[in-house]
Amino acid sequence: MSTTQAAVHLGITDRAVRKAISTGALNAENTAGRWRIHRDDVAHYRTQRHQGDQHAAI
Repeated sequence: MSTTQAAVHLGITDRAVRKAISTGALNAENTAGRWRIHRDDVAHYRTQRHQGDQHAAI
C-alpha cells in the first residue's frame, strides 16, 4: 500500500508515515521513487505504536 493508504489505516498523517519509514520504525520498499508498505508491516507498526502508548501512560 502507499504511504497515504497506510496513514489512513493508522490514523496518522502521510508525513508521519514517511518519518516512521525514515527512522526504521516502519518497514517499506522504495520502488520507482514510491514507498510501498506491506499490510503486515502496517499491522506490526500499529501494535508497536499502541504498546508504546500504553507504556507511556504507566
